[in-house]
Amino acid sequence: MNNNMNNGDSGGDGKLNYALIASMLGFAAVGFIKSNLFQIKIKDTKIKIQHQVLHSQNQKPEEKKVEHRLMERQWDYCSLLVRNAKLVELEKDLLVYTAKQSLLAGLEVEDGLRDIFKNDRTCAELRNTDKRKNGSLMWLYLKYWRLQLALQTHQKAEAAILNTQNKK
Repeated sequence: MNNNMNNGDSGGDGKLNYALIASMLGFAAVGFIKSNLFQIKIKDTKIKIQHQVLHSQNQKPEEKKVEHRLMERQWDYCSLLVRNAKLVELEKDLLVYTAKQSLLAGLEVEDGLRDIFKNDRTCAELRNTDKRKNGSLMWLYLKYWRLQLALQTHQKAEAAILNTQNKK
C-alpha cells in the first residue's frame, strides 16, 4: 500500500517538476534571444563607428593637402625671389581647392584662408630652410580645423550610438 501512495505523490511532483523545468527553459530561451539581439546591435554600432573612423581617416589627406599648400604659399610669401603674381595665383588655387572639397567647405575654411592671406605676415629669418617656421596665424587655423574635424567625427559616432540605443 505504501508503494501506491508514493507513486501517487511522485506523480503530482512530476507535473510540478515539468512545469518548473519548462518555465526555466522558457526564461533561458528568452534571455538567450535577448542577449543575441543585443550582440547584433553592438556589432551594427561597431560597424557604423568603423565606417565613420574610415571616413575621418579619408579626411586627413585633404587636410594635409591644405597644410602643404599653405606652407608653400607662406614660403613664397617670405621669399624675396617670388613675384606677387605667383603668390596671388597660389592663393586663388587654394581657395578653389577648398571650395570644391565638401568637407572643407563645411568648416568655413575659405573665410580662414582669406584671413590668413590678409593678416599672416610672419616669416622666419632669411637663411631659414624649414617651411614650418614661416607663418603663425595659419598654424592656429590648421589646428582649429583639425579640432573641428575631430569634433564632427565624435559627434557622428555619438549620434550613431544614441540612435541605436533609441531604437531599442
